[in-house]
Amino acid sequence: MTMIKYENAKARLENAKVKLEKAQKRLQRKMDQLEKLELYKVNGTLPKEYQVPEFKGQAERWLQIDIQFATDEVKEVNKKVSEATEKVKELTEKVEQLKAKNEDLKAVPEVLVKLQAELENSWNKTAFYRRDLYKSECKEMGYKAFVKKYGYHAYEEKDLTDKQIKSKNKVAAQGYIIDLVGRVKKKVGIITDYSGIRLDSNGKALNGTITGTNGTAYVETIIAGGWNIQRLHLRTIVK
Repeated sequence: MTMIKYENAKARLENAKVKLEKAQKRLQRKMDQLEKLELYKVNGTLPKEYQVPEFKGQAERWLQIDIQFATDEVKEVNKKVSEATEKVKELTEKVEQLKAKNEDLKAVPEVLVKLQAELENSWNKTAFYRRDLYKSECKEMGYKAFVKKYGYHAYEEKDLTDKQIKSKNKVAAQGYIIDLVGRVKKKVGIITDYSGIRLDSNGKALNGTITGTNGTAYVETIIAGGWNIQRLHLRTIVK
């Protein structure tokens, strides 16, 4: 999922750059047009389009109107250029953040890959069970009684598809791994050795040591929940 977000962000950045370039070119055209009109006024020479009989005695007035209109256009396009520039800056930062997260995911050892898979499987099973229970309960109890007992979030959850549930839990599991790696890196710098960490017999609790350029961190995981409709919760301490 992080890889998909990264690729999507890159595509959005490229589109933003194209829009910025178009806005900059349009701004330049408008500025050239305004400069040309202002030169007419300064030099006191009017082009042919202002010398037609319909403009007799009003040419300078119409020139001033066109100058004001061109000035307003320059301001408006300049605003769009500023907005497009900010969008490019924002997306550039987003791409760099996602690139770093993507690299972190690529570099994780097999033990963390297994942990992510275990978390996804566990959370999916719980979510499937809870969804089916909510669907059955809502049908039996009716809308008002169901919402009063379980809340509106449960009413919405009962209609989730398998694909939606799996996608949501994949993102959550990746987020857990990325957060863990990030916290360890803050403690030990660049990670050089994952060999000291292990999963427990259930394959869900990560414990042990991770070594980096600035030292070694101890990782300890406390588990709660994970039965019936209660989602598995992990609190991983890095010290």
